[in-house]
Amino acid sequence: MRILITNDDGFLSPGLALLYRALSSMSNVKIDVVAPEKPQSAGGLSITLHKPLRVRKVNIFGIDMYVISGKPCDAVVYALTHLSDRYDLIVSGINLGENTSLQAILASGTIAPCIYASLMYRIPGLALSANTYNIYDLDERTRRTVMTVSREAARYVIEQGGYPEPLDIVSINFPSQVTESTRVVLCDVSELKFIHDMLRHVDPRGLDYYWVHGHFLIKPDLSLDTASLYIENNVVVTGLTFRRISLLSKHDESQIERALLYLRNLVSALNSLVMS
Repeated sequence: MRILITNDDGFLSPGLALLYRALSSMSNVKIDVVAPEKPQSAGGLSITLHKPLRVRKVNIFGIDMYVISGKPCDAVVYALTHLSDRYDLIVSGINLGENTSLQAILASGTIAPCIYASLMYRIPGLALSANTYNIYDLDERTRRTVMTVSREAARYVIEQGGYPEPLDIVSINFPSQVTESTRVVLCDVSELKFIHDMLRHVDPRGLDYYWVHGHFLIKPDLSLDTASLYIENNVVVTGLTFRRISLLSKHDESQIERALLYLRNLVSALNSLVMS
């Protein structure tokens, strides 16, 4: 089995190293790591069209990886063009900062390479994000849970041979702290997480500059991803599909039921690990 790991935080991110350590413990798996040289958060599905890209092979954290001077989606194109013509799974993360709500999903540089790989190459994608901006802030129990869930979710997808239609991507968001009450839950996606404004400041030369700022907007609906993550401290699983975004797309109810059963079985398998 062959897995591609990428991210949007860059090749120096400790979340990338944590993910590699988790997945490399699986047997009979070949892992390629291709990551951007600089953080690319909120870059969405952007790719580099108007300038050349540079790629270099490095060893960071004891991991052989390829560093690309572009976007996460560029990393996918490079890997499928120059490293392998096929991957069984692409795993993106572990992102520093969670990716709940439609607002975040559409902008996310973590979820974007999974979308791109799914649309272009029909490769299943697993996007992993943690509600922290410093992996080292997570306590030992939380780090262990993040690694275990990441590994076993990847194993599950590979053993199942990918996703049933119309499921394209599974996104998993980890809480900042795993507690006795933490569960793995399947959630729908909230619409908004932030209300944005733009703050005006004055630089030392007397010139105006502006900084986009977000105010949290969390509706207390625990069936939605953001509330379940922040209020209940759960590990939140969401199943995403992008091929049927048009109102004219036909929806096969039996396919949807099969996809939901797949996700419920995945959540059940992961829950047995978190609760043990």
